[in-house]
Amino acid sequence: MLLDQTSLMLAIGFSGAALGVTLFIAWLSARSEQFLFRLAVGVVALVCGVAVFSGYREDYSVARHFLGFMFVLLGFCLAWNSARHFRTGSAPAGPTALIALLTIGTTAVPFALGLDGLGAIVANVLATGVLVATAIELWRARAEAPVPIRVTAALYCVGATSFFLCALALVMEGDMVLPGAPANWAEEINAIVAIFAMSGIGALSLALHQSRLARRHQSEAMTDPLTGLLNRRALFDRFGQEPLAGPIAVLLCDLDHFKSINDIHGHAAGDDVLRQFASTVRQLVGAQGVPARLGGEEFAVVLPGAGAPQAAVMGERIRATFAGCGLETLAGPVTCTVSIGVAVCEEPRDGFETLLGQADAALYAAKRDGRNRVAVRNLQLVA
Repeated sequence: MLLDQTSLMLAIGFSGAALGVTLFIAWLSARSEQFLFRLAVGVVALVCGVAVFSGYREDYSVARHFLGFMFVLLGFCLAWNSARHFRTGSAPAGPTALIALLTIGTTAVPFALGLDGLGAIVANVLATGVLVATAIELWRARAEAPVPIRVTAALYCVGATSFFLCALALVMEGDMVLPGAPANWAEEINAIVAIFAMSGIGALSLALHQSRLARRHQSEAMTDPLTGLLNRRALFDRFGQEPLAGPIAVLLCDLDHFKSINDIHGHAAGDDVLRQFASTVRQLVGAQGVPARLGGEEFAVVLPGAGAPQAAVMGERIRATFAGCGLETLAGPVTCTVSIGVAVCEEPRDGFETLLGQADAALYAAKRDGRNRVAVRNLQLVA
């Protein structure tokens, strides 16, 4: 033996235990990231398997050999579940339990027949398959964070290769009934790979968790929580940093007599009306523009590439559609209309705030003329 197998097992065990605790603590800070919790439980199962394997060279038994593989396969199935949850946001326990039962049950058959060599081959092949499936799940999610996810998937593939080599070595030895615990070059490679792969996968999983949290916090800072639209800050970050590249139009929308809705029907009904208007705008504008809630009952829609005629048409569609909505709230049916001011910049010169001010002037005109209407103010900037 080139290396002390017991020392390698202890190293894997301590590394895995520390990783499991770290993942669990990270999950406690953001419990919505269920993939961390599932991976932590998987690591705990792997540590249990390592604990079983750690002394089986001196005290080998078929039952102990199988028990170690049972924990290892369970841990890998939970790792697959974690990867699937990371990719899709949902990973029901049923499929994972079924995969675990099939892999462990298939492994149990040769062990129960006393063919522990064959059982070890089967277990290693199944472990290879589950690890490859885990790598595939992560690979399919690589668009979220290409470099760390690709590296994590590669580490799972390296781990899968080491288990396949263990199966290959046993096949080459040809013992369907083992005289004792497997001791060959592949087992040593597997132990070394386990240390590095487990550490790497754990570190990269924590990095992916942190990057997700950062993106979520940024999204929350830029999104209006009630309507899901961009907020004022996000809108100005997107369009207010430099002179506009015309043509571009802004629709400034203000719900008519909104305060009376809150006073008569309650703030919950008012929130329903705001959400309904946001939904109406989102559906009508689609990919043509950028809707945002500026605050209170005031909204803005930016239409890049739109001139006065297109902006006026969009404004009228929004006004007419919203006026015709049957707004059913918890407090009963509510009728609401919207006034819209439109401003258009045909050539690049001034900034977004200037264009928004022009739209505000048009909105004032729409309200002055009776509300529930669209007023257009052309903004032709000439050098």
